[in-house]
Amino acid sequence: MSDGANTADPMLEAYRIMNEVSGGRVVKVEMERLEPPLDSLGPLVTVTVDADAREALEMYVRAAREVRGKGFVLDVAWTGRTDVSSEEYIRYVARAHARMDIPP
Repeated sequence: MSDGANTADPMLEAYRIMNEVSGGRVVKVEMERLEPPLDSLGPLVTVTVDADAREALEMYVRAAREVRGKGFVLDVAWTGRTDVSSEEYIRYVARAHARMDIPP
């Protein structure tokens, strides 16, 4: 997936991207290492935004293309209510993963 343009600080880059997309609503950024075979994608960076699920997931999909090739996987969490069904959640995540070029 990576084109050699790995980000030196994935947490800082994920914060920058999601803060821009969310209009400054990032409340937390966390990073964890992925286990093989997904570790080749880089670490998982979860950004929590002050929003309900639908809005946070829409931000996630918008931000996902900018993450492609940066050497980390972006994920999103939210502080508000979960106002999407399981099926909707899966559709949002699938769209974001496709934009990040993460294989299904």
